[in-house]
Order: sequence, then structure tokens, then C-alpha cells
Amino acid sequence: MSFFRPEAVDAVRRYAEPVLYTVIAVAGLWRGTQLIREGAWVGAVLFTIGAFAAIALVTAIERAIVAWRGRRRGPGIVSIREGQISYFGPEGGAILAMDALVRVEIITTETGPFAPDLFWHLTDEIGQTAVIPGGAEDITTLLDRLGSLPGFDHIAVISAMGSTEQARFKIWSRPKAGQLGG
Repeated sequence: MSFFRPEAVDAVRRYAEPVLYTVIAVAGLWRGTQLIREGAWVGAVLFTIGAFAAIALVTAIERAIVAWRGRRRGPGIVSIREGQISYFGPEGGAILAMDALVRVEIITTETGPFAPDLFWHLTDEIGQTAVIPGGAEDITTLLDRLGSLPGFDHIAVISAMGSTEQARFKIWSRPKAGQLGG
């Protein structure tokens, strides 16, 4: 569960790059102006070149990170609207009602870290299932929503995320009538 609103996180992701470039440019302009006032023209030119190099380096690092993250992205997209969990992927999808969920598991495989190796397995009360890759777009909204279920096992999620072998982790199950725990 995130302590930050998804809209705020999206805004930071959207504007972080231009803000970083602006900070570097303003710092470079300020320092360059100081150097010119001091009569250090060579220093001002070298500092300007350094500021442009810093911007280029930040750009290169950012592009590398985006490419690396994109490599690990699983297929499909998760959406949670009006109490329904929807998953749409290239090979089908599923829509399950939050209120109808009876079991949440995570299945891991030994194929990671360069292939999808973690899958959320959701089951509802009539036996319908949804298998959602751990790298699907907006998967964090699923974790945020499921994390609010009473008895949700956050430690099991952490264990599953660190697993490098084929395993099945029980994350949550609906308590039976008269039962207090999950």
C-alpha cells in the first residue's frame, strides 16, 4: 500500500525530468554568471560544457533505466473500478468482483529475472480465476487494493517477491462463516 496518491506519483513521474534539467540549467547559469563576474572566462566556458555534459549524462541514465524496466514488464493491464478487478492481456483476461474473492495466491517460477516469474492468482466464489503477471501495467493498484483485505499476508507477498524457485504462496483467503482469521 502506498502512502502517496496515485495522481501525485504520476505527476512526479511526468515532471521529474524537466524539473531536474531546469535545476541543472539554473545552477549552471548561476555559477557561470559568478565565474564571468570574477573574470574567469575559461572557467565559465568549462562549467557550461560540464552542465551540458551533466544533462546528457542524466538523459542517458534515464533512458537506460526506462529500457531496463520495459524489458521486465509483463503483458496486460490491470484496472480496478467500482469494486471490480479487471485484467486484460494478449491471451485473454478476466473480471472479478472484489466482494466475490475467496482466495489470493502468488505463483512463482524459476524463469526470472529475465522473464515473467511471478503471477497473482485470484479466485472468486464461483470458481472463476484470474492469473495476472507481476509486471502487468498498474499492478501496484492491485496490491494496494488487495492489501486492505482483512488478514492479507504482507510477509507472504515479500517472500514471494524474493522467490527464485517454483512455489505457491497463500496471500489471503476469505474466512469461513464463524472463523475470525484469514
